[in-house]
Amino acid sequence: MPIQTTSKIWHNGNLIPWEDATLHVMSHVIHYGSSVFEGIRCYGQPSGSAVFRLPEHMQRLIDSAKSTAWSFLTPSTSSVRRCRCY
Repeated sequence: MPIQTTSKIWHNGNLIPWEDATLHVMSHVIHYGSSVFEGIRCYGQPSGSAVFRLPEHMQRLIDSAKSTAWSFLTPSTSSVRRCRCY
């Protein structure tokens, strides 16, 4: 099954064009699977976009990061405020 591309992709805290998303062939994540993931859905509402239980999603993401000893993800309200729906 071919990969379905999108116009933008999340990379290092920003949405960038799909074509500009690159990954070095020696990246640790490719060879050893060191990554964290949390599936978060954004829903359109009459008052704007909304994520159901965003703080809980962010906490699970942070907990996953702890298991890989990543220290740059920390629990804070600012991490929730930085989330946007596109």
